[in-house]
Order: sequence, then C-alpha cells, then structure tokens
Amino acid sequence: PILAEDFDCIRCAEELPSLKPNPDLNFNVMETLGIKAIKAIAFEVSPEGVEAARKADVFCVVPPSMEGKADYSLNSITGEHIIGLLEKMDLAKRKKLSLI
Repeated sequence: PILAEDFDCIRCAEELPSLKPNPDLNFNVMETLGIKAIKAIAFEVSPEGVEAARKADVFCVVPPSMEGKADYSLNSITGEHIIGLLEKMDLAKRKKLSLI
C-alpha cells in the first residue's frame, strides 16, 4: 500500500495473540516507537477499539457516529481537523497530567 511508507510502525491484530479490547496492540506499537501513551493517538471505529485505547491510556479519536464514546470525534482527517485534534489532545493530556 502507498500509505504504508508514511508510517513508522504498522501492526495488525493477526500479529499478536490477543484481540481488542485487550490493549496489547497499543502497548506493542508504543514500545516499538519508544513513546509513552501521552504521545499516542488511536483512531478507532469500534467499541472494542475504544476500550483498548482507554485501557492503554491512549487519546482516542472516533467518527461522528461514535461521538461521546471517546476523547474526540472527527468528521474527516484533513489539516484543519488534525490541528483541532492536536489542540484538544494537548488540553486533555495537560489536565490528565496535572492529576498525577
């Protein structure tokens, strides 16, 4: 796939022994990239994916049909939508960090 070269890490459910809502996939990707959950974003389209992201403490983005079930909802992934997402994520993570 053309987009594959744009990503530093791609993982599929078939590569790990457990499926979502188990957060192993999220943890595996973060470990591979050497990042913590505060620097990660999960784009999910299923309740199981949202649950896995939450268990991994990863900021979760869903489509409008799932609004209210995750941290943020996007109509599409364009430049302006991503800027809004990053602003929202930063605010959400600052609030979370202030509790630690």
